[in-house]
Amino acid sequence: MSQMKNEPLQNEPHQPRVMKLEETRNGFNQAWQALCDAERVLHNLQAEKDRAKAKSADAGRQWDEVMTVGDGTIAAAAEELEATIAQAAQRAERLVPLIEAQALKVLDLRVLASQAASTHREAHRLLAVDTAASALEEFLQTLPLLVAQPLRQLIGLYQIAGLSHREALEKITDKVAGLAGGEHQAIAQAAIEQNADVSPALAAFPGTLPFEVNKALRYSPSPIQETLMRTRDEFRLRLAMGLERMGGR
Repeated sequence: MSQMKNEPLQNEPHQPRVMKLEETRNGFNQAWQALCDAERVLHNLQAEKDRAKAKSADAGRQWDEVMTVGDGTIAAAAEELEATIAQAAQRAERLVPLIEAQALKVLDLRVLASQAASTHREAHRLLAVDTAASALEEFLQTLPLLVAQPLRQLIGLYQIAGLSHREALEKITDKVAGLAGGEHQAIAQAAIEQNADVSPALAAFPGTLPFEVNKALRYSPSPIQETLMRTRDEFRLRLAMGLERMGGR
């Protein structure tokens, strides 16, 4: 899973939520790794079954050719091919229950990973909300130093000219609103990397939610499907084998 950047500043106000995020991240990493390991086993089992079926089919075609080009009697080559067909078919058949059992294991691990992802997402959301609010407070504290004197000068000019300064304030508001529009996540990310050592809010900001967390949430049973899984074994197996589409969280 992709790692989040920036260690928190010492004694920074968001330390409890940072620690909670770290705790839930570790929990998700463990659940995600267990899921990936189980999926790898399932993939290998399915690949072995596919190879066995392909081998059986290929030997079957060869058997047809041997019988066709010969005199119609079972020759040694045909008998060898029959043995190959039987062995490959038996292997594919014996792999079926193993695949089903592993698919059910993967399904259970997928549920656990989605639960861990949901917990981590909430911890991430709470920290992001808190630190964004803190960043706003930091900005508002520096704002008077940046604009107070020029703004007062401008209002004074309007007063001397006998004009209403509300018009000036409206234009300033419109200008600020225009600056706020658009996509600014890249700018925010650059600010996090450059100023985290001086801003508690930026130091603690968790960044974007990792891709693996979203994937675990998307490819998982819905709450309703989880309920059905507990009481209907057939539905659980269909879900595990990909015959039912997972609703996600």
